[in-house]
Amino acid sequence: MMNGKTIKKSGETIEKREKLKILVVDDQSGMRETLSDILQDAGYVVEAAVDGYCAIKKAGKQFFDIILMDVIMPGINGVEAIKEIKKLNSQTKFILMTAYSAETLINEAVKLGIYQYINKPFPPEQIISILENINKNKTKNDE
Repeated sequence: MMNGKTIKKSGETIEKREKLKILVVDDQSGMRETLSDILQDAGYVVEAAVDGYCAIKKAGKQFFDIILMDVIMPGINGVEAIKEIKKLNSQTKFILMTAYSAETLINEAVKLGIYQYINKPFPPEQIISILENINKNKTKNDE
C-alpha cells in the first residue's frame, strides 16, 4: 500500500492511506470486544489487550500507531502502562478512556502528552472522528 500517496486509476484520483494499527486496552471484555469490532468494521487494524501488562508486552513486540487505554485496571493502571510503552516507542499516540472520575490520573496522563482522553460510555462516532483526525495529520506529516 502506498503511504499517503495519490495514485491514478482509470482516470480517477484515489487517495491511498496506510491503515492505522490500533491497540485497544480494557479489562472489561464487553468494552474491549465491542470497541475492537467497531474499529475493525471502520477499516482499522486492531489488536486487544486485557490489561496494562499485556499492552506493554504487545507494544514491545510491534508498533501501534494509536493505543486506546483504559485508566482504571487491575495490576497496573493505564497511566503507568503509558509511561512504560512511551519508553518503547515515543511515536505512539494515546487516547485515554475512563468511566470514573480519575482527575489525578488524567492530569498525569496529559503531562505525559496523551493525544486525548474521553469519558466512557462514548458514541462510536466520537472515537472514529478522533482516529480520522490522527490519520489526516499522519498523512500530512508523511508527505
